[in-house]
Amino acid sequence: SSDVCSSDLVHAWQGVHPSAVIDPTARLGKNVSIGPMVYVGPGASVGDGTVVLDQVTIGADATVGKDCLFHPGVRVGERVRIGDRVILHMNAVIGSDGFSYVTPEISSIETAKASGQVSAFNLKLERINSIGTVSIEDDVEIGACSTIDRSTVATTVIGRGTKIDNQVQIAHNVFIGEACLICGQVGIAGSCEIG
Repeated sequence: SSDVCSSDLVHAWQGVHPSAVIDPTARLGKNVSIGPMVYVGPGASVGDGTVVLDQVTIGADATVGKDCLFHPGVRVGERVRIGDRVILHMNAVIGSDGFSYVTPEISSIETAKASGQVSAFNLKLERINSIGTVSIEDDVEIGACSTIDRSTVATTVIGRGTKIDNQVQIAHNVFIGEACLICGQVGIAGSCEIG
C-alpha cells in the first residue's frame, strides 16, 4: 500500500527544505517531502506523496512516480523513469553509464577467433557512451549501494514488484521481469534477460 512510503516511517522534512536546490523547470507533486541538500534537475518531476530524504540527486528530465521513498545519498540519473511506490535505499545509483568499450583496431579476441591464436594486443580502448535510460516499474525496492546502468541506446528495465538487495550491480541493456528477488552482491552482466 502507499503507507509503506509514508513519512511516518522516517524522519522526513515537511515540504521543501530551504537548502534543497529545485530547478525552476522541475515539477513537484502534492504533499512531497524534499529533504536537506537535495537537487532536482531541469525538467524533472516528482510525484504526489513522494519522500526524498537528504542529499539525493534527481537528474534532468527524470520522472519519479507517486508515493516513493528515496533514502539519503540516492542518485537518479538524467532521463531515468521511476514508477510508483518505489523504495531506493542509501546510496543506490540508478542510471550510471554502462561499462562499454571498443578497440579502434581489430581486437585480440577477433584475431584469436579467426586464427586460433592470440596475435594482436590492444593498447587502446575507446569509450562508448550510454545514451539510453533506465525504467524502474511500480513497487520495486532497490537496496543500499546497488547500481543499475543505463542502456547503451534503449532502456534497462526493472520489472514491477522486483526486489533487489544491497550491493547488486545490474549492467546496461538488462531486462528483469516482474516480481524477481535478487540477493546481495549479485552482478548481472550486460544484455541479460530475466523472466
